[in-house]
Amino acid sequence: ISGLRSLALLVSGLSFLVIISGSGYLRGVLSFSSWYPFVVLSFLLPLSVSTTIRRAFLQGQRDFTTLSLSGVLDAFSRIFFSGLFVYIGWRTFGAMVGLLITQLVTLFYLYTKIRGQLVFAKFSLGVAVRALKSELKYGLIILVVSLTITALYTADILGVK
Repeated sequence: ISGLRSLALLVSGLSFLVIISGSGYLRGVLSFSSWYPFVVLSFLLPLSVSTTIRRAFLQGQRDFTTLSLSGVLDAFSRIFFSGLFVYIGWRTFGAMVGLLITQLVTLFYLYTKIRGQLVFAKFSLGVAVRALKSELKYGLIILVVSLTITALYTADILGVK
């Protein structure tokens, strides 16, 4: 799981850089007044990878209570923080900041519940590539799930915009 996590974080880190560097272009194409929401979106990608890995670990450990509570916390936080920041006038940026805070809150909850149980090995690209050849499809699944979740979180905001 360490190699999959590292690979997913590497790809999401590259996506982070692409979104940051293209935020000005995206602002113009999608008719946003600012490029700030895209910066927030780029931070959501690596966070969603970490959250997905920890939720997968909980599912593998059959700790469905903690897994369900993390989902409830995520849903409540998303509505509360996004609504709060939109209400105070931050508009699209506020909704995105709400999603970012939600990811941080959920990740903190998962981290505290799993602390000490989920230990990752030090990342070595050569070792990871050899070990992951047969499991690369699972890493791609995690990447696709992370990107899809992030896209679904933000699709309604982009649609309204």
